[in-house]
Amino acid sequence: QESYHAALQRRLSRLQGVELEWERLQRACKRVAEWLKSSKEVRCSTDLGSNEWEVAKLLREAEMCASELRLQADAVAQLKPLAERLDADEEFGPLAREAYAAVALVPQLESPMADRIRTLQAALERQRRLAAERLAFAVSTAELEASVRAAQELSCFPVDTVDTAVAIEALAERGNAQASKLLPAPEGASTAEVQNAEALVHTWQELADALPTRAADCERAHRAALHMSKLFAEFAAAADAFDAWHGRCASLLQMPKGGVAVGAKDAMRAAEIAG
Repeated sequence: QESYHAALQRRLSRLQGVELEWERLQRACKRVAEWLKSSKEVRCSTDLGSNEWEVAKLLREAEMCASELRLQADAVAQLKPLAERLDADEEFGPLAREAYAAVALVPQLESPMADRIRTLQAALERQRRLAAERLAFAVSTAELEASVRAAQELSCFPVDTVDTAVAIEALAERGNAQASKLLPAPEGASTAEVQNAEALVHTWQELADALPTRAADCERAHRAALHMSKLFAEFAAAADAFDAWHGRCASLLQMPKGGVAVGAKDAMRAAEIAG
């Protein structure tokens, strides 16, 4: 009876001590192991994304995982003394070593996670740079396209009353500068964008050869317009002089009011002048 009571006391002591410690260690290790399983996809990912949005999403996930990892590493550090207390126990020692070994390497995961974050940060900066380059390339392409459209209008549909050699020369200078800087395309440009830019440069080069001729035509048209303007001014002056002369002559042929007689000599003179 006394021996049974002593054994029962020892068992109760273990239940209140070592066994409770083991159960705490077991629960904590299980929580860490579950987190390791749920975070594996993020921790082990090598994906760098294909655009700024994807990389930013991956970076946010990695930073969140790193924060959780620090908490898990702290939890594992707190479990180490408990595991060491149980290590010498005949019954729970092997179980404690096995449970703790499954999570003991958690602190060592922080360094690879930090490397992953740095890699994603660099990838994000690259994607932002590529996005800025794509935008600048798109703007430059649009500017050259506008110059091509203007050159086509001037070359194919000339309007001498509007087009000027100065405007054409300015367009040629602007378009040549745009075409010379457009290519090569930046790293982030798509195949379609590059092909469109190459086609625009080729079209511009063809149109640029015709612009000097068009400018010379405009210069000739301008000189012709000035000459015609001078001729019209001279014609208008001559017409005004003629109208004045005609008026004077016609007045000589009119009979004066009041029935005053006109001499024969005067009438003959007026007739000769009018004729």
